[in-house]
Amino acid sequence: MNTVGISSRIGAAASLAFLLFAASPVAQARELTLDQRVAAQKAIEQVYWNHRIWPKENPGPKPPLSAVMSDAAIRTKVDDYLRMSTLLASYWNQPITAAQLQAELTRISHQTKAPDTLRELFAALHDDPFLIAECIARPTLAQRRVEAAFAGDQRIHGARRAALASKLNGVEDITALERVGGDHAEIKFVLDDDGTAANRAAMDPTDRAIHLSRIEWDREIARIAEGLGVQTSNGLSAISIGRVSRIVDRGDQFVALAVRTKSSTSVTVTNVSTPKKSYDEWARETTVTPTLDARTIATALKGYEIPALPLGGCTDDTWTATDFGANVPSGRQHHTAVWTGSEMIVWGGYGNGYYLSTGGRYNPSTDSWATSALTTGAGANVPSARLFHAAVWTGSEMIVWGGEDGSSLFNTGGRYDPSTDSWAASSLTTGSGANVPSARYSHTAIWTGSELIVWGGVYGGTFSNTGGRYDPTTDTWATSSLTTGSGANVPSARNSHSAVWTGSEMIVWGGVDFDYYLNTGGRYDPATDSWVASSLGAGSGANLPAGRYDQSAVWTGSEMIVWGGVGVTGHQNTGGRYSPSTDSWAASSLAGQNVPDGRFRHTSIWTGSEMIVWGGGGPYPFNTGGRYNPATDAWTPSSLSTGSGANIPEGCYYHTSIWTGSEMIVWGCPGTA
Repeated sequence: MNTVGISSRIGAAASLAFLLFAASPVAQARELTLDQRVAAQKAIEQVYWNHRIWPKENPGPKPPLSAVMSDAAIRTKVDDYLRMSTLLASYWNQPITAAQLQAELTRISHQTKAPDTLRELFAALHDDPFLIAECIARPTLAQRRVEAAFAGDQRIHGARRAALASKLNGVEDITALERVGGDHAEIKFVLDDDGTAANRAAMDPTDRAIHLSRIEWDREIARIAEGLGVQTSNGLSAISIGRVSRIVDRGDQFVALAVRTKSSTSVTVTNVSTPKKSYDEWARETTVTPTLDARTIATALKGYEIPALPLGGCTDDTWTATDFGANVPSGRQHHTAVWTGSEMIVWGGYGNGYYLSTGGRYNPSTDSWATSALTTGAGANVPSARLFHAAVWTGSEMIVWGGEDGSSLFNTGGRYDPSTDSWAASSLTTGSGANVPSARYSHTAIWTGSELIVWGGVYGGTFSNTGGRYDPTTDTWATSSLTTGSGANVPSARNSHSAVWTGSEMIVWGGVDFDYYLNTGGRYDPATDSWVASSLGAGSGANLPAGRYDQSAVWTGSEMIVWGGVGVTGHQNTGGRYSPSTDSWAASSLAGQNVPDGRFRHTSIWTGSEMIVWGGGGPYPFNTGGRYNPATDAWTPSSLSTGSGANIPEGCYYHTSIWTGSEMIVWGCPGTA
């Protein structure tokens, strides 16, 4: 990760000090002008930009902050949190007090998961408690409280609920429900405690059901029963086929549903929904008054105190709870997550009874989720709701592409810029143009430094061995041999495989087709637009892992490590290490002492020295894992193995994990969202 030099940081700090203190005589109260707040926000954004990951493969050096975030965008951020503060006071009669700011400052200091970054943020504001309270604590607190007040305010959302209720007047059966105007979706849920149904589904490209563990199944059935107004304790037996539910508030939508079919292991639900008004939409419509348009906020100098920060980062081999307050995205699975260097961005998936086009941004330094354009799933250029899509981080944007929503497959996507909190207009949105890959899901995607490469997956009722290369600089898909799925050394069609980027090649391996668990793969070189001849294509040789799908894979810098998945003998707790430099698989103890139980749909991350695996499905959802060190070729005993201890998430699969540089953040399991 590139960082700004020490000399430039000192210069920025000196300029900030002049702006903040030159015109502020010592007094019993202080005011910050808009310009002073903007200067402070710019210093904060510089710290975050210093930590922003600029992939080493990206051509050219990391640009300065000014190249990705204008002064106008920074000023807009300040305007937004001031507007939220004044709305809390004037619209909800909940003004933010000095005591509340102190409490938020204390919470951030005590709960930070990235104390070193928080120290840098405090230093950027000269460790001034007043500035820190106003420019770090106020924005997070205002967002949290506005989100909580806004979500349930019937003055704002009542009209849309009433409109849906009017449409549903006299609608009593599923046939009539299908004729009601609104967003319609049909979802099939399958009870899949041991993964056997998912195993069949992986070989059936027409199966797009949501597979649930017993715990998740019971929760979904209870949610359906609650909407229908029947006793949730009676479970499936209480649910009537074809009956239309009452209107249910699902956080960002109002939903009515009916059950089309049911059995002891599957339920098919049809629903109609209408989105709630988004905060941004409502804020634009709200009459601007002098109070709402306030450019200064005077706060009595109460002597804010900065509590002592933790001395270091996390304690090794322990779990830490994160903030589950306001702004946390709704619980979900089948979503994606990327790490920017300072934030985790999650998006899409399935949860709370419908497909999602929402997400959120989690900041470990303040242990908080940001209200953002991701939250509502509405606005310009936002991709449609989906799951089984793919996402990559480019250094300045998250790119998402592909996926499905139970009725449609997508060859669309979007580009989200966290600096401006916006989705960019791009050819990804339309899914049209030269060389655009066919719509698909369960594909893979990697970032090369200048291009997104997607490959494989399910499309048109079959499996794919095609893909494409997208260049965000030109907003175009390149002509390439990936498009046709033909030529020397091209791997066979498949889905639920894995892919890693080595710095010069994409390596794909494993997966499943109609008949086989695959232990083959290939190496694609974008510089030559060709697949390299390798032992991966043959699926034979010493130390080759058995065929499998839904395994995990990480790149260590010299090897691809694959582990777990589902094969002929069931859930695997084996794997392998492939070196492209020798085109061979190494003998290793990826199965042995301290090895986790066999599983699939788990996650793996590379720390720089170890592979950490966690969660996944098998005979039940796991909340266990393990740490594998390729240098010693051994699994390390750890608390991951036991699935017990404070703050450990419930067992789950279809979750996400990212590595921050010091911690693995798991999200999407029950108890994490």
